[in-house]
Amino acid sequence: AEQFPELFFVNEVYIKTSPPSCFEINEPNVTQGGVLSKRCGLSFPEVCKYKYTLNVGSNGYANKLKYLFLCGSVVIWVRKDSLNREFFERQFMPGVHYAAADTVDDVPTVIRRLQADPEYARSIARNGYERMAQMDTLEVTHYCAEMLKGYAALQRFKPRRDPRSFEVNCEDDLIRHYDRGAGDGVNGMLAQRYLTEDNSTCL
Repeated sequence: AEQFPELFFVNEVYIKTSPPSCFEINEPNVTQGGVLSKRCGLSFPEVCKYKYTLNVGSNGYANKLKYLFLCGSVVIWVRKDSLNREFFERQFMPGVHYAAADTVDDVPTVIRRLQADPEYARSIARNGYERMAQMDTLEVTHYCAEMLKGYAALQRFKPRRDPRSFEVNCEDDLIRHYDRGAGDGVNGMLAQRYLTEDNSTCL
C-alpha cells in the first residue's frame, strides 16, 4: 500500500477502545489510498463500500473471511501465511469466487487485472457472495453431520465415555449442569435467561 497508494488502502488498527470512524473524521487516506496506522477504524459496513477487499493471514484465528464474501465486493485472497483454515474454504474456487494472490507482492497485479476487466470482477464478487449466502444453518448442520459420519467410518477404536461427562440434548441440559443451583451471579443470570423448564429446546 505504501508503494502503490493509487491501488489500495491498508488500515492498521491496534486500539483497545473503539476508534472513531475513518469516514466520520474525513480521513483522506480512506479515498486516496496508502497506509494508515492507529488513527481510526472501519466498521464492516464501511469496509463493504470498497470494490475489492483483502484477506491475508493473521497471527491467530481471524473469522472475517465469511463476512468479506457477504460484502458483495471482490475478495482478494492472499494464500501465503494463511495458516488457519475455515471449514468452508474448499467450497470456493480461485478465479470463480475470489481473486487469488500467492503473496502480498502479487496483489497490485491482481488489482490491475480486475480493473482492466470490470465484468470479470463483478462476476467474482457475485459468485463469492451467492456461494457464501447459501451456507445457512441447515447447510452447515448437514456438513457437520457428514463430517462426523466420515470420521466415524475411519475410527478404529471404540470411544469410552468419561465418567465425568454428561449428555447434552438441549440448552436446558447445559443450564442444569452448569447452574448448580446458584441463585445469583453469572450462573443465576444464565438460568434466568435460558432455562425454559419445559425442555422445549431438547431434541
